Amino acid sequence: MGLVGYCSHLAGRIGWTITTSVAPYVNLLVLETMVVMNRTKQVIKEMTCTMENDEYIEFMRELSEWASSQADKTDFISDYESEDD
Repeated sequence: MGLVGYCSHLAGRIGWTITTSVAPYVNLLVLETMVVMNRTKQVIKEMTCTMENDEYIEFMRELSEWASSQADKTDFISDYESEDD
């Protein structure tokens, strides 16, 4: 399976339906998202590898809370903007 096929497969697993006219753009978006996510994970691993367990746990919990609050803010803004339409 080539890269395009793999990206289509991933999109299908999360319930996206891809038409041939938008498939190249969606495939690039999925690929870019995967690259950013993998790079982020790698940087976190590199930056936390010397931490003690307690310090690592605290860091990961704070990171998780931050990420969750960012998602909540974005979700709220999206809901607010859709009500304005």
